[in-house]
Parts: sequence; C-alpha cells; structure tokens
Amino acid sequence: MVVNKFIRNLAKRNLGRLIGNFKYFNTKVFFPKNSLIFRIACTEGIYDKEVLNFIFTYIKENSLLIDVGTNIGLTSIPILKNYNNTHVISFEPSRSVFPFLKKTHLSSGLTDRWSIYDKALGNTIGTVGFKRNREMIAHLMLFRFQKIRLTEDMMRLR
Repeated sequence: MVVNKFIRNLAKRNLGRLIGNFKYFNTKVFFPKNSLIFRIACTEGIYDKEVLNFIFTYIKENSLLIDVGTNIGLTSIPILKNYNNTHVISFEPSRSVFPFLKKTHLSSGLTDRWSIYDKALGNTIGTVGFKRNREMIAHLMLFRFQKIRLTEDMMRLR
C-alpha cells in the first residue's frame, strides 16, 4: 500500500512537472515551473490538510470564504468542490503565480462561485514590494516536513 502511494506520487510529480498541471479534487490545476506548493501537494496528497479540516469544521453551505494569498488555488478548490453553494473570493498578488491561478480558474468550471483578484490585502492603502524570501521558504519547508506546529511567535512578522 505504501509502495503504491509512493509510485503514484512519483508519477504524478514527474508527469505534472512535464505538462505543468495536475488533477486536484478533479480540477486541473496549473502551476509555475519549480513550484514548491505543487511538490508539497504531490507528496502530501492534499495540500494543508489540517487547515482544510479546520475550515470544513466551521464552513456551512451558502458561505462566503475569502482566501488571502491563494497561490494556485489549493485551498479554494476543495472548498468549492465540497460545498456546492459556497462562494470563494481569492487574492493572489504574485505576478509570477497569478497567471497560473487565472488559468486554473478559467478551466475549473467554478467561475460562477469563484472570483480571483491579483491584489494584496493589508491594513493600509499603498504599494509594497513583493518578493520571495528563500530563507522563509526554507524554514516553512523544514516545519512542514518535520510536522512541527508553528507558534504565534514564529509567525509574527519582524
């Protein structure tokens, strides 16, 4: 059983990497080259399963969910697929990721309940720089794979 799961994940990861998309909750999801979130989804099967389970605990039909920092849509899609009358508004400010989210959105068949915006959200109006912090990504990867829970202090911006 474990071997089958390993082979399935390996095939999904390698095939997906070649074609630039993969099936997730029966929806074609597009992703950028060398996408960390794609690799995590292939390894774990469901991206951020603990977060999804938490959301599923509290969400009800006819809800409106706001997904801030949606990346390629791996939180929005399961919610939309599991709750037929729920609407999701997704925000993704990354210029390198948003085109893939848009492609996923347009091919998803969910556009009547899913809105996407290439904007960041914050508590002030203005413009900020946006770049990936390789050190932060490395720390998040370490936490994910060691299954360490992030504390409030770890998440506080410095």
